[in-house]
Amino acid sequence: MVTSVRSVLVICAAGVTVFASCSNSTSGDAAGDDAARITVSAAASLTDAFTEIAEVFTEQQSTNVDLNIAGSSTLVEQVLRGAPVDVFASADAVQMERLADHTSGTPSVFAENHLVLVSPENGRALTSLGDLAQAADSGGVVSLCEVSVPCGRLAEESLAAADVVIPETRVSRAPNVRAALRSVVSGDSVGGLVYRTDSLAAGDSVHSSELDPELPASTEYLIAPLIQSEPRNDRAAGQFVELVLSERGREILKSWGFTLD
Repeated sequence: MVTSVRSVLVICAAGVTVFASCSNSTSGDAAGDDAARITVSAAASLTDAFTEIAEVFTEQQSTNVDLNIAGSSTLVEQVLRGAPVDVFASADAVQMERLADHTSGTPSVFAENHLVLVSPENGRALTSLGDLAQAADSGGVVSLCEVSVPCGRLAEESLAAADVVIPETRVSRAPNVRAALRSVVSGDSVGGLVYRTDSLAAGDSVHSSELDPELPASTEYLIAPLIQSEPRNDRAAGQFVELVLSERGREILKSWGFTLD
């Protein structure tokens, strides 16, 4: 039986703090173990879109894609420690800049995302950052990403711009945006700040409210091939980036809720 990226990625997303190899191939299909393969490290918010893009890439190029999903800062640390990564897709420019000496060519902006406020479907629907602070003051736990990852940095900037303070004692910090979302979906948190795309992926399991458009709640995604000591995958890495930037890639990203230029 052919195992798709979509079916195994759930396991990888659950283990976001480790370097997980998820492939869309088994021995026996057209892109089997003897075929070319690349490793793509992508921000957790890209889970669904890059799952689909990886499937298209394998169909087009007969090349296996190992998706490594985690918070952008975690992915950078893995590369700096020597993890063999061919393509890096970051949820902001800050983390991409940390790999300036490791990228092949200039990174490309390929999508934009926006923070939204989410709360559990069976709980009170929060509609503003003031509501979120009030829920925390009433004893609730607020789910936010760690400040080291883009979704956490952006949340801190938005809260500061709105002059809203949530005591750290009332905050549950998550290593990536999908983990922050899970805390809200499960009801462990009364609300949280996640990307619009993650809220859409959660469907009816959360209430979702847009933030004030004047707040600094947007982030740009960048992608680049990485330099490898053994450049056996350079061509395939470049082709994957080209697919993400192509009309087909843009269609997929848009279908998962990303904003495009």
